[in-house]
Amino acid sequence: METTSELVRGVLAAYRKVTEASWPDVELFSDDASRGTMSQKELQRLLDECVNKVAEPPREIRVFWKLQPGLMYAGCNGLFAADAGFSTPDEFVGRTDFDPRVPWTRQAAKYQADDRETIGRAEPKLFILERQEREEGVFWVHTGKAPILDESGKAVGVLGMYETIDNRMLSDVRRRQAAYEATTTTNGGG
Repeated sequence: METTSELVRGVLAAYRKVTEASWPDVELFSDDASRGTMSQKELQRLLDECVNKVAEPPREIRVFWKLQPGLMYAGCNGLFAADAGFSTPDEFVGRTDFDPRVPWTRQAAKYQADDRETIGRAEPKLFILERQEREEGVFWVHTGKAPILDESGKAVGVLGMYETIDNRMLSDVRRRQAAYEATTTTNGGG
């Protein structure tokens, strides 16, 4: 699937799923994007606004999306590109996790297995918490992923969002996770 209105709508829908569950305080766009009333240019502008707005302080959320079959990066925000060691998202698009310039190549197989699981189940994978030790101390990475679906409902890629949190913020993420899980259990699923 090339960069079309359908693809951008799929990315926006995945963005909505992850954001509503994991970052409910982030302001979302109206549902016009999913109704097919917006042009491709308007959809792209909306997507750019969304991924750039969440990158601003205090959240500083990284956003990326990859497409099948090779899980090649099709887009990201500036913070994610910087994490990958690139100056702009355009420099990063077209690469995979196995690219030797990407700092996480040692974890590439793990990340892609996780992406394929999300795509295969065609369901979001939320509240992924990973502990990282850095020179500045111990940090946690809070990640959420959702499949990118085409018009027929087939998963064609994955969108991911993450933020670095400290030990204080960890309890807030776990509280949001418990609230989300209680809601989805009460409502019979997500």
